[in-house]
Amino acid sequence: MNQNGKQFDANTKIAITAMACSALLFLLAALSTNANSIIEIEQQILSAVAESSNPWLDVFFNWATLLGDFNVMCPIVIVSAAVLLYKHQFKVTGVLCVSFFGAALTTTLLKIMFDRPRPDLFDSALTYLPSNAAFPSGHTTHATALALCLTWLAFRQRHYFLLVVASIIATLVATSRIYLQVHWPTDLLGGLAVSLFWVSFAVLITDYFPRSVNRTAR
Repeated sequence: MNQNGKQFDANTKIAITAMACSALLFLLAALSTNANSIIEIEQQILSAVAESSNPWLDVFFNWATLLGDFNVMCPIVIVSAAVLLYKHQFKVTGVLCVSFFGAALTTTLLKIMFDRPRPDLFDSALTYLPSNAAFPSGHTTHATALALCLTWLAFRQRHYFLLVVASIIATLVATSRIYLQVHWPTDLLGGLAVSLFWVSFAVLITDYFPRSVNRTAR
């Protein structure tokens, strides 16, 4: 087997493993939404966060949470995809678009399915309160999908500074949703699981289909 074949097999195993882990993580998060012991822990976490709130953090996290807003991220993803296509980065474009839009659509459907109420223990500092369900967190899904794409790209092209960017994006958005009292911690885990699944799936199919086409053409 040549080096490309070995790399393909390694990427396939990693992607499938990540998809399996994401499915397990989502199952655990979904089951936890109705577990009284977990809900009590989540209430304690939100209570501790509420005690640490202050006006400066209110403003900061209102801005930080926009990094996961679909209406903000969607244009960024579309423009980025256009630039990548112009540069003939077709695989990266495919991973980005499949990951982001697949994760976003899945999250929307899951919110309807689970219909979990948002926390109402404390007043939120968010300037606009969301009206849809809590589980899984859409903002976390969007931001984490982008962050995981950047992580994949960092290792693919050895641009490791992207790891820092990815970590900042994911951490800020996830923290903002808890600080602003609009999500339970398990909502974030659900969003992480959805985004991990879609990024892994996108990497898998963009590895598989070109190879499949090459085999057919022989």
